[in-house]
Amino acid sequence: MTPPKNLEGEARKFWHRNAPILERAGLLTDADRDSFSLLCTCWAKLQDGAITDPMRFVALAKQVQNLMKAFGLTPEARKRLKITLEPDKPDEFGI
Repeated sequence: MTPPKNLEGEARKFWHRNAPILERAGLLTDADRDSFSLLCTCWAKLQDGAITDPMRFVALAKQVQNLMKAFGLTPEARKRLKITLEPDKPDEFGI
């Protein structure tokens, strides 16, 4: 699944790093695309350090954490969902 065109920078990197793993685990389908895109965008906002208001930062961090749990991206969520996420395996060229 390709990322939405509006994802850039850290959001796009997050997508490329996690989407293939989630797809293989059956946790990312076309129906989940918008929710996962929101997670990618929120993650990128946390990473850029532009949020200076502590209350807004905490609210965004909680939103990211909740979305990560929904997609099985925390150890607790994986245990609850009874899934194991495996990273991409290198191809025959080691990539």
